Amino acid sequence: MRDKSIRNKIIKIGGFGMKKFLVLVLAVVFCFCLVGCNNNNNEEGQENPENQGDSPTPPPIFVPDNNPEENENPEEEDLTASEELSSLVAELNQSANVEINAPFDSKLATYSYDSYGLTKETYDANVVDSIMNESMMSPSDHSLCIVKVNSDADKATLTNQMFENCNPRKWVCMSAKYVLAAYTDDYVMLVMSTEEKCNNLYKAFQDKFGADKVSEALTKSISE
Repeated sequence: MRDKSIRNKIIKIGGFGMKKFLVLVLAVVFCFCLVGCNNNNNEEGQENPENQGDSPTPPPIFVPDNNPEENENPEEEDLTASEELSSLVAELNQSANVEINAPFDSKLATYSYDSYGLTKETYDANVVDSIMNESMMSPSDHSLCIVKVNSDADKATLTNQMFENCNPRKWVCMSAKYVLAAYTDDYVMLVMSTEEKCNNLYKAFQDKFGADKVSEALTKSISE
């Protein structure tokens, strides 16, 4: 009986020890799991910068252009009309009693050469100065153009070229009703307007330079 009692005590003690041992093992395993999870989180944070909080984003790297000439703005044309031609136009308009709404003067530009029957090559070879006088208000049906030619220019040929190739419908939605062109020693005049204004400006042109110094006018009516 005594031996049986001792054996039962040993079993109880062993069972109690086994439980403590299992609890200890589970605790150790749980600790290892926590350490492993923490290491995984740190590795993920290093691989993904977004998980690192509000870390500042590095500024973009500026790479200079190897061809700076392409970045420069093209030189704009100076379209300011000269005082000489502005004064001539004002005098002709006053003498011809021509009044237009919101008038303005401008030198011919590359984009407007063809409206007056010119090409860039012809302009560069023959013209030393130019002006167009028309209304700033659109639509319009009036334009006075005067070009100052160089001494070697064939004024008759240039005048005919401008007359034949000008565009009296350059305003798109409106058209001049009449075209007149004439020249004198230094100037070629082209007018796209009404017949009355064209004839009045031609008369003023003759009065300014002398009727015997001004060529016979080239004229044409523009159909609708």
